[in-house]
Amino acid sequence: MVTCWLMSNAGEPTNVAEEDSETPWLTTQAIEFFKNRDPNERFLCPLSYIKPHWSYFVPAPYNDMYGPNSIQPVICADEERIMHPVYAWFMANKIGRLMDYLENSGRMQNTMIILA
Repeated sequence: MVTCWLMSNAGEPTNVAEEDSETPWLTTQAIEFFKNRDPNERFLCPLSYIKPHWSYFVPAPYNDMYGPNSIQPVICADEERIMHPVYAWFMANKIGRLMDYLENSGRMQNTMIILA
């Protein structure tokens, strides 16, 4: 059994297909949950993505796309403490299958998303 304990195998791919790994699988489950609900029904869908947190163990080809030399050093300019450019870019873009589904199905306008 290969694990990522202490990051010793973090560069290795998992033996799980991409669509079956945690994030894509959970996103598919959430979309199915929404599809099976009346658009006018009020409900709660707690969705807890565990990636990119530990275990840092992902399917190929993502396992070796980036390494320690791919990451730029942290810049601690005062301007970045207000709104880091990467965070600003993330907040300005709607990305991902779940967001696309919510937009395309018309559910985004009556959906509250809370990131914690």
